Amino acid sequence: FQLLASLCSLALTSVSDAIDDFLSANFLTPDVFSRLQFDEQIRAQSLFVQISTANVFQNLLRLLRSTTYSNRLQTALQTSRSYLFELNVNNTASVFSWGPAFLDIRRMYCYCNLGATCFLPSTFYLPTAYAVPTYGVYRGTIRPMANVTGFVAGCYPIESVLRSTLECFFDSSCLNTVLQFFSLSINSTFHSLNHSQTRFHPQDPIERLVNELFVEDWTTIRSFSSYYAQCEPISCTYTFTRHNNVLYIITKLFGLYGGLTIALRLLVSHTIGWWRTRTNRPRHPTNVNTSKSHYYTVMY
Repeated sequence: FQLLASLCSLALTSVSDAIDDFLSANFLTPDVFSRLQFDEQIRAQSLFVQISTANVFQNLLRLLRSTTYSNRLQTALQTSRSYLFELNVNNTASVFSWGPAFLDIRRMYCYCNLGATCFLPSTFYLPTAYAVPTYGVYRGTIRPMANVTGFVAGCYPIESVLRSTLECFFDSSCLNTVLQFFSLSINSTFHSLNHSQTRFHPQDPIERLVNELFVEDWTTIRSFSSYYAQCEPISCTYTFTRHNNVLYIITKLFGLYGGLTIALRLLVSHTIGWWRTRTNRPRHPTNVNTSKSHYYTVMY
């Protein structure tokens, strides 16, 4: 349960950090978007945040699991690797190490030194049940005190938790059975989970919940009015395409004809006036030679 709580807390931190990064980013557009373009852009960015956050968290968890198994890290209950100390007759000690073997759900032996996916149904046993050394072999021959529906035990706690389900928490009888084995205060009250309050199925493995960051629903609140108020343009230019009909063409032709008629009338009248003015202009007198002349009169 501590590991499950840690996974939930880590997922919550990852989601909160991703949302903070998203809200701190500026929304820049070359032009003012329409409402439809704005909604589509915000929806795409929100989906990117959801997917990228989940991928980062899954990669981190995958790295943790791979590192744990590759380095053969020892678990507290020695389920991944067991050590046996023997005192020899010559006052020396010998240490033996081996990978435990599980008689798994398929009733087949599974060895932890060959893989990390060995599982047994999780149960409660008496403290003296494993008093006799098992030498790393965990069999199902010991009669359990109580079963925990949906939970499994395996080589590593992280693998066991991810393979388990929360089915027991939806069953009040199973939940009460589990609570009997924990020291709780008198005022503690627990209620089973409600199927209708979650989108996950009770038999979904916890790994699915982890991969989806334990999120029931992503809600994106967007405001086109706030966006437009910040990016309000100084001027707007509209372009549209319109098909011309017969009436529109006739109207345009009449308008063109009327415009040409008026233009020609003005042009012709001004041209004729200019021509008349030019032809009626008075002529300048011609210079005549006024030199002295001598006249003679002849009488007969």
